[in-house]
Amino acid sequence: MLNQKVRLFFSGLAAAPVLTVALASVSNDMGTFLGGSAALVGITSIAATVRWRPLNLVRRKLVSFGNPRALRHTPRGMPPAERQREVVSRAMSPVQHGPIDDRPISREEAVAWILHRSLSAWTGDRPEIALATISSHRLLTLYLMSRLLTSSPGEAGELAQHFRRPDAVLSMRDEVDKLARNRDEWDRDQRVWTATHWLWTSQTQDKAPGSLSKALALLGPPDIDLWHRVVTEHDPASPEQVTAAFWCLRQPACDRATVAAFLAGIVLDGRLVAAARAGDTEFLNEARSLIERWNAGVYKTGDLALAPPQGSTDPAARLADTLRQLEQITGDRWPAPAGVFTAREGRTPRPRTAWDLSTGRLASEPQRRHYVEAQPVMLPAQNPF
Repeated sequence: MLNQKVRLFFSGLAAAPVLTVALASVSNDMGTFLGGSAALVGITSIAATVRWRPLNLVRRKLVSFGNPRALRHTPRGMPPAERQREVVSRAMSPVQHGPIDDRPISREEAVAWILHRSLSAWTGDRPEIALATISSHRLLTLYLMSRLLTSSPGEAGELAQHFRRPDAVLSMRDEVDKLARNRDEWDRDQRVWTATHWLWTSQTQDKAPGSLSKALALLGPPDIDLWHRVVTEHDPASPEQVTAAFWCLRQPACDRATVAAFLAGIVLDGRLVAAARAGDTEFLNEARSLIERWNAGVYKTGDLALAPPQGSTDPAARLADTLRQLEQITGDRWPAPAGVFTAREGRTPRPRTAWDLSTGRLASEPQRRHYVEAQPVMLPAQNPF
């Protein structure tokens, strides 16, 4: 628990500059500024850990992001007060039950937190009571902020111009965007885990897919970590594993590090030239199509890290020599895969050790910790600063 609090503290410090500026933009009272600044740091501290348990927000100490002078002017064409109140109330609803399990905070939950804290600090009442009694200007402030935090980037930019510090409220929106992206990644990883465990359960009922490539197709959601292992660890002497590797490489969601590792590998280990000499047109056609998709920018995913090839051989010189030999053997000029030997930043591929590549089956029950990062952190009862 102590380590969790320390991590909470330092993640809050890292977020302090952005949220302090955001608060300054919507507050002209120094006391509100200093007190609210620390509280908003606390919000992002908690969000940075992105691991919440169920909680009752109403009983927490809540703090405002602004005051009635937050807006530069009253925009034209605003809906009536009752409609504004309806929109704000709906935006606040995700907080009623709170996040559950180890799911990161979503965009909707982050927006609800901001609105709840503002309402409670303004009036001292329970948020649901405060919403019915606040002034029209405060209601409009909450309405515009809720829209700004949930609208498209273009609309958010327009809405920001109604605030005294557009750059500050847009910085707050950027923070919410980061939380939303983190939640999207978590949801994706959870889907992969669920699909993999379903496949494991099917196997125990003698419903195995029959081959590695069929098992990969049955999974459904893209598992870039599994694809990376198949591509980088498959046995080139096994036709079924080669087929599975090319299946992974044909998927547009395949990570760029995976594709680059394969292309660099078949150049440096001589497989591409060997296939040309052996007349293996199937391998050559797959490899050439892969290079063309790579050069065309088909592969957009770039989550995984990749170190440049190690060894005494100059990769660039080896590539040039390989392309010359391919042209001599096949009579065709091959395109050069651009940038496959460069280092790529990202995370380390997650373990997919439960898979047996030789049988195409899960040899053991997959572990959820290998798929979904889960480090639950309880929210403090009050601001830790």
